[in-house]
Amino acid sequence: VSAKHALCAEVRLYNHLFVKENPDDVPQGVDWKSNLNPNSLEVLKA
Repeated sequence: VSAKHALCAEVRLYNHLFVKENPDDVPQGVDWKSNLNPNSLEVLKA
């Protein structure tokens, strides 16, 4: 596709939601949310 005919696009790359296999595998007193993967979603725009 030529640059003249190209369209803007957004691509969402999904990865594992949790950094551990068992999301409840946390020390006592720590919330399961501490196992959330901050890189589980990457949005690319072109």
